[in-house]
Amino acid sequence: MSSGVKDGEGKDNVQERLHRIFANNLWRDRFCQVKVEHLGFNSSDHSPLLLVCNPLTEVPRKRGKKFQFEPFWLKEEDIGTVVSDTWSVNGPSNSVGDLKAKLNWCASSLSSWSKVRFGNMGKQIEDISREIELLYRRCGDKGVMQMIKSLEKGVEGFLEKDEIYWKQRSRADWLSAGDRNSKFFHNRASARKRKNFISFLHNKNGCLQETDEGMADTIREYFADLFRSSAPSPSPSTIRKFTGGIHERLTEEMRNDLNRVFTADEIKAAVFNMGPTKAPGPDGFQALFFQKFWGVVGADFSNICLRVLSGESSIKEFNKTNVVLIPKTLNPISLKDFRPISLCSVVYKAVEKVLANRMKPLLPSLISNHSRPLSQAGRFLTTL
Repeated sequence: MSSGVKDGEGKDNVQERLHRIFANNLWRDRFCQVKVEHLGFNSSDHSPLLLVCNPLTEVPRKRGKKFQFEPFWLKEEDIGTVVSDTWSVNGPSNSVGDLKAKLNWCASSLSSWSKVRFGNMGKQIEDISREIELLYRRCGDKGVMQMIKSLEKGVEGFLEKDEIYWKQRSRADWLSAGDRNSKFFHNRASARKRKNFISFLHNKNGCLQETDEGMADTIREYFADLFRSSAPSPSPSTIRKFTGGIHERLTEEMRNDLNRVFTADEIKAAVFNMGPTKAPGPDGFQALFFQKFWGVVGADFSNICLRVLSGESSIKEFNKTNVVLIPKTLNPISLKDFRPISLCSVVYKAVEKVLANRMKPLLPSLISNHSRPLSQAGRFLTTL
């Protein structure tokens, strides 16, 4: 397996990729960390290709499975009872800590319920399909066809849930579930996993880091340097000196509009305006959970958000994010090749979105014409 170069100078020098390495999806799932290296030329005009395989079974990364609300759970009729019973255990939420505790209890209850209800869906589909196959061999017997139809209905239900499960992980939002695209969603999710998997990083000194500890230290050091200010903070007098010529544009009417009391309707509008299955924050709940069970959780959720917005409570408990590094290039080797994004909790996003919605109508009067196209595009205040 190699690539070659034809001898010659100028236009006569031709370099082509003569050989490639092919693999099917099953093999690529097994060897998620595979990479191809071009070795140097020697006496031959061909550059050998080295296939390096590091299967996940050889170097596992042990991580505890974190809770994540699964959209396919909504196909079950009794999920509403699970959420309602868990949520009502300790009465209304009077503090941010109460709401966080309720979400933790709800996550625990849903995880236990899901484990009992679904178990290993793939194995169940396989077992039922095998049973159907055996029954078809004796389909002439009385009552067998009725058993087959019942089992096939059960398989259809599992296949539908399996499809929704993999669609969520594939992030193929442009394609709707319902046409049995599970294989496509699975392949796309596997491709995303391979693309986003970080097997090594170069630190700021150019040294290769391949261990989890080494890469973690490299990431901490990079962002600590990035967000550390090298200049001293300006004094109040310096700030006044440079802002003294700026004319005040915020009128008394605008101030009164910004300072009016926040309402539960604003909280609800913010929640229902979020993408339902966007990636969740550290607590594992997407906006979909709150939208579907607003009748159960809405009062507590709104109460806590209003307390935060009025300054009665701190949002510190929900001001934690999962920072994810998204590759900006095909073959990232250092942290400058990644784009960090923060996955926030729905509580944090709701508070932020309410503030953004309150300010948005006033922006045309406050922002210059040069910056107005940016604000009109909806990117000035928030990226939610």
